[in-house]
Amino acid sequence: MIITFMSIITVFLIVLTAMITLIPINHIETNKKKTIKAVISKYTSYSFKAGHNIKISFDDLGLDPIADNLLVIVLNKENELNHWISNRKDLYLEEDIHNLVNQLQKEEQYSGTVDGYFYVRRRFLQGQYIYGLIDTSSFYDAMLNALVFIIIFAVISWYICLCITIVCVEKMLKPVKESFQKQKQFISDAGHELKTPVAVIIANANVLEREAGSTKWLDYITNEAHVMQQLIKSLMSLAELEDTDKVLEFEEFDFEHVLMGATLPYESLAFEKGTVMEWEVSKNILFYGNKEKIAQMISALVNNAVAYCNENGFIKIGLKQKKRELELTVYNTGVGIPVQDREKVFQRFYRGDASRNRDHGNYGLGLPIVQSIIKEHHGRIKVSGTYGEDVCFTVYLPFHNMHR
Repeated sequence: MIITFMSIITVFLIVLTAMITLIPINHIETNKKKTIKAVISKYTSYSFKAGHNIKISFDDLGLDPIADNLLVIVLNKENELNHWISNRKDLYLEEDIHNLVNQLQKEEQYSGTVDGYFYVRRRFLQGQYIYGLIDTSSFYDAMLNALVFIIIFAVISWYICLCITIVCVEKMLKPVKESFQKQKQFISDAGHELKTPVAVIIANANVLEREAGSTKWLDYITNEAHVMQQLIKSLMSLAELEDTDKVLEFEEFDFEHVLMGATLPYESLAFEKGTVMEWEVSKNILFYGNKEKIAQMISALVNNAVAYCNENGFIKIGLKQKKRELELTVYNTGVGIPVQDREKVFQRFYRGDASRNRDHGNYGLGLPIVQSIIKEHHGRIKVSGTYGEDVCFTVYLPFHNMHR
C-alpha cells in the first residue's frame, strides 16, 4: 500500500514538473511562429507600398528589436534566390543562404522546420514565394535542458520516495519483528523450562510403577508425559530452525547412509501394522548439508507415512540423483490428503482431522519442521497423490549447497 502510494506521488511530481517545464517552452514556440508570420506580413505590406523592385532591408520593416535570428528569403518565379534580409546579417554568408534555399526548394509544406529553422512560406508577387525563417536552436536547447531536468528530477524523486518507503516499511515491520522474536524466545524459554518438570514426572511415574505396580492411571500419566515431552522437543526444534541468527553447520556425507539410518527403526512399527516397507535407493550420493537435520527431516516424513498408512498397506522410500539435485520420495497408501489441504499441512499446529491426529500423538509440527529444514538447504517439497488412496511427499534438494 505504501509503495503504491509513493509511486503515485512520484508519478504525479514528474508529470507536474514536466507540465511546468514544457508549458513555457510550448509558449515560446507559439511566440516564434507568431513572430515570423508578423515579419512576413510586414515585408509584404512594405513591398506593396515601396514598389516591387525596391530592395528592402530589415530596418525598413520598423519592427521592435527581436532577440532571435530572423531571415526573409524571396524566390523568383523560377524558384531561384531573388533577395534576402536578416536582423543579423553579420551571421550569414551568401553560401549559407544558398544552402538554405536548396533545402527549402525540396520542402512541399507551407510550414515546417529545416536545418534548425522554423519556416513559413507564402505566395508573393508574380509567382514568387517568400519564406520567413526563425532560428529555433535556442528552442531545442531549452527542450533538451528540460528533458535532462525532468530525467534528473525523476531519478531523484524515485530515490527519495524509495528511501521514504523503506523507512516507513521498516517502522511498520519493527513491531511485527519484535513480536515474532519474542514469540520465538518464549517458545525456546518455555521449552527449556518445561523439559525438567516433564522429565521428573516420567521418572517418578517409572519409580511408582516399579514399587506399586502398573495401573491404568500410571499408564495415562506416563503416556501423556511422553506426548508432552515430544511436543516440547518439536517446539524447540522448530524455534531453533527459525532462528535466523543461528547458522547450521554443513558437511559432506553419504545421503544413502543417513537415509537408511533414519528409516530402518520404523520397519518394526510398520511390521506391527502389517505394512510393507520398501526402499529404492541410489547409492554413493554425496551431499553437503547438516547431517542431523537431514536425518530429522527423513525421520519425520517416514514417521508420518507409518502413522497414516492403512493396515496391511504399503510404504515406499525412494532416493535418486538428478543432474543438479537429488530427489527423495516417501510414499504410503491410506487416506491421503485433500488437494485443498496440501499447502496447509505445512502450517504449524494444522491438523485436518484433529481426533485422528491426537490418536497418533501428532500436534501438527512434524511437517512444518520438515519444510523448515528443506528451506535451510534451499530445497522444495511437493505433495501429490489421490485422496482416499495414497499420498507422496517428494523432496528436491539442490547440490549447489556444496558451494555454500
